[in-house]
Order: sequence, then C-alpha cells, then structure tokens
Amino acid sequence: MGCSWLLILGLIQIVAHSLEIQGSGEEPIPVIAHNVTGVLEEDVYLSCEYQGSAQINKAEWKRRISSSKFKRLAGFSNGELFSRGDFSKPDSSTNLTVRMKVSSVEAEGEYICEFQEEEENPFGSVFVTVIAKPDIRIEVNSETINDTHYQLVSCSAVGGRPMPQIIWLVGDRPPSDFPFTVNESKTLHSNGTSTLISTLRFPTHLQDEESVICVVKHETLPNPKSTTANVETYARPNVTIKAEMVQQGGHDSWVVSCISSGGRPDTEISLALNGNNEVERESSANSDMKSLSVRLPVIEYEGHNITCVFKHPKFLYAESQRINLPTFYLSGIQFRSEVGSNSNEFLELQEGDSNIVISLEVTGNVPRYSIICKK
Repeated sequence: MGCSWLLILGLIQIVAHSLEIQGSGEEPIPVIAHNVTGVLEEDVYLSCEYQGSAQINKAEWKRRISSSKFKRLAGFSNGELFSRGDFSKPDSSTNLTVRMKVSSVEAEGEYICEFQEEEENPFGSVFVTVIAKPDIRIEVNSETINDTHYQLVSCSAVGGRPMPQIIWLVGDRPPSDFPFTVNESKTLHSNGTSTLISTLRFPTHLQDEESVICVVKHETLPNPKSTTANVETYARPNVTIKAEMVQQGGHDSWVVSCISSGGRPDTEISLALNGNNEVERESSANSDMKSLSVRLPVIEYEGHNITCVFKHPKFLYAESQRINLPTFYLSGIQFRSEVGSNSNEFLELQEGDSNIVISLEVTGNVPRYSIICKK
C-alpha cells in the first residue's frame, strides 16, 4: 500500500510540472541550420522553419549592422513575401528557407531568422562561413646560370580562401631535396582571398622525367586537383669519329668526321689537328644527328692524329675520341709471266713471243695504284 501512494504522488508531480510548463508560455524555437559554408560566387541555402501553431504576423532574415540596427534581407511582411539583394524570396511565412548568392567575402557572418506571433518573437541564428575556390594555373620557364640550364615550373592557386596547399610529384613521387628546390610565395588580396605560388626548380640535365605534376588541396575541391606540366629533358648522345678516303680531281683525301647522334640538346663538337695549317671544315645537322668534318690531303696528313671533342650537358666531362691516319708505303713489286724469268725489277721477253700474260704483284698498304705499260 505504501508503494501505491508513492506512485500516485509521483504522477501528481509530473502533471503539475506539465501544467506549469504550459502556463509559462514558453516560445517554440525555430528549426535552423546553425553553421553553413558558402562558396564565393555560388549559391548557398539558409533554412529556418517555424514549428509553432500561432498566427505569424511577420517573419524575416536580418543581419546586424550595429548594436541597434539591422538590415532586412528576406521574409514575410504585410501579407507578402519579399527579398533584397542576393536573397531569394522564402517559401512561406513559416518556412523562411532562402537561396543566397555569395557575391563577396563580406557575406561571412551571423544571420538571424525571426518570427513575430501574437505574444512572442521566437528567433534563431546561423553563421555563414565563406570560402573561395582557387583558380589553378601552371607555367614553365627556364634560365641559364653559369652555363647550366634550369627549368622553373610555377603552380599558382589564385583567389583561394582559406589558403590552399600545393605539393609536387615527379615520377609519381615527391621530389627529392637534390636536385629539386621548391619555393612558395603568398599574396593576400583586398577582397579577402589569397594566392599561393609554388615554384619547382631543377637543372634540366639532372632529371629524366618528361612531366611534373602540381597537386592542389583545398576545401572547395572534393578531391585534390592534379595539373601536369610537360618539361624539357636531355638525352645522352652517341658519339664517334670515323675516317674515309675519297678521290676528287685525281687527288686522294681523308674525310674525318666527328658524329653525334640521338642527343638532346645538340652536342657541341670541336675537331683538333696536331698541326697549325688551316683546313676546310664542314658542318651538318638534322633532327637526330650532328657532325663536323674536315677534308685532309692524304700525302700531307700521313700519320697525323685527329681528335674529336664532344661537350654535352649529360657528359660529366668533355668526351674525346682520336683516330690516327695511316702512313702509306710500298714495300715491293714483282713481275710474273708464263715465259721468261720472274723479277722484282724487270721482265725480259724474247722476240716473237705473243699472247703473253704478265702479272704484277705489289706489296704494301697503299690504298690504290695505277700501272702504265709502254712498248
């Protein structure tokens, strides 16, 4: 029986508390999103809905200008829906959901949603944070310092808010400290946005990737944005020296050629003789090969050394190749015939001999010789 009286007493207290709340006239709180993020130059929605049952005389979105002044933006007044500036008209007098265009960073701040009923003015507030999507640009420049060619790839995230983050990838990996360097510069703009410029610098001859990637991370990007820049690369050339004999106007000459192929950029070629005489030099180049040639009289340049010197950014040091022009000599001549005696100097024929075949054997390393036969 004691337990029953305690239960009845508890029920009486709950009912009394409920009647006290109803009698207090406690106002219904509007349903509102309290934190909203808007992107500059895009639309954002502010929602606020009245949940009570009283007649709404007036409802509006407003923003505080000073301690005692507010700017009316959109709402319901005098039986009509209204809007100003960057705001759309709300859905109804009890549903103040509006579309706002975020036209400047100054749109960031607190907005108040307020309803006026017969006895109370329930209200709520929302804070709008403004962010700005950066414009991503990339460009490649170059410079030469102390005969070393450098490339500078600049990636710019322009007009972002807050400040974005930029990282680099070379061959799908972050660049190493050497030979790469990364410099950043930041600029704050009067409209509340900022620009971040990251510059990747490297000597061209020390990297072999044909492209680099700039990756920008920012709150406005669902996924990091990657932008690829094509860069110049160097290729190690194949170099060689060769000599071939040509005949022109009845005279024999050596054509000695220094040849570079498959290199990028062009190889710097020089040709050195172990003599002071001026000789005719010829240069030729196409998309894949470059050569430097010299024409030398065979007799004058017997036994000379010719050196080709090749300079290229992919060579740690200048590469040299040498060729030694041969010295020609005639060691002996021997006559042979089916008749008469063989001799190294002469061949005697007898009167009346006919249809005689005479052969001449020459020993030595002469490139060519001519025979004059006189009767």
